[in-house]
Amino acid sequence: MPFSGYLVSIGRFNLWAVGVAGAFGCVVGSLVAYWVGMYGGRPLIERYGRYVLGLAYVGQKLGEQWNKDETLKTLFHRFDFIIGIVGALVIAWWVWRHVTQLRQEKGSRTENAQ
Repeated sequence: MPFSGYLVSIGRFNLWAVGVAGAFGCVVGSLVAYWVGMYGGRPLIERYGRYVLGLAYVGQKLGEQWNKDETLKTLFHRFDFIIGIVGALVIAWWVWRHVTQLRQEKGSRTENAQ
């Protein structure tokens, strides 16, 4: 997607076409991953996971321990929405700062041209 965004910015691709293609690719990839998990399940991950996905047995055990510990799981999920809100605010601030800077630069260029 970053390279597609670059191609959109130089005018080689259409923004809407790139967005639709990205959304379609995301949905198809998620459906494939869901299908592999549903029909292959844990035996498939244990057998081929280290070759295809880079997953190791240690990672599975850590995940199982995380799910057994109700305190950590509950604590994380109680503050999960705060992580999302803070992330959205940081991204909005970053975009606002850069858009403001670009507008100021564009304004100074048009003033210098006159």
